[in-house]
Amino acid sequence: MFQCEKSLQTLLQKLHLQDAARLWDYCARQLHFSPAHGESAKKTGELNFGDDAGPLFRVYISQNQLQRKGWLFQQAPRLREHYQNYLLCEARGIATRPAVCYAEDKMAAQDSWRSVMVVALDSLYVTSQSLQKHWTEQNLEQRKPILQAFANQLNQLHKCRLAHHNLHPVNLLIQTGSLTTCLDQIEHLGYQWRSVVASVNDLATFLSGMPCFDAADTEFFLQQYWRDCNLGLTYQGLRQRVLAQLAH
Repeated sequence: MFQCEKSLQTLLQKLHLQDAARLWDYCARQLHFSPAHGESAKKTGELNFGDDAGPLFRVYISQNQLQRKGWLFQQAPRLREHYQNYLLCEARGIATRPAVCYAEDKMAAQDSWRSVMVVALDSLYVTSQSLQKHWTEQNLEQRKPILQAFANQLNQLHKCRLAHHNLHPVNLLIQTGSLTTCLDQIEHLGYQWRSVVASVNDLATFLSGMPCFDAADTEFFLQQYWRDCNLGLTYQGLRQRVLAQLAH
């Protein structure tokens, strides 16, 4: 399957990427994505498809074993849109951008599916790497609104997510005024819903992906998260669990 909007079609034509297999191979090379034979894996990244002055696109690329994901494509094709927009893209309950290209390819020899989705990014999109680069240029008071937004979004994620047995990458969209920040380090948040263990793991994963945070940032972030969470823990109980997990 290969579906592409006109906004991206011209760029892909120049690179001769007009079928699922070629597009997947190109994106895999550009993003240094090389899963092993039969391995289920996924990765995200930004590409401009050879046009340095052109628009930036976010790419979601994956390889899935047939026994794990084949039923979705073979027996329930109507779920594809739900899959690509929510499971492959953003976490449930957090708004997603529409895909401008979606392609999937069955690899019979490897007994797996390969898929790639391309999402157009607006001019306000800022990667987490860029956010961290300028983080220390602000003092704590200037950083507090962003830390508050981080805490609110993780609370929202923990409260609205539904039970799911697999692990999916999560790209958390942070809204701070007119700025949208996508934190692409959060790649392994579990879907064991509403449990203390999963929530603590989520917080530790988030903090490990933000090395620019100093002790004051971490303390303020955890305080704001704790005030609105429903984990049944004291603040010190939450703090100790998160820091212990972070130290592993």
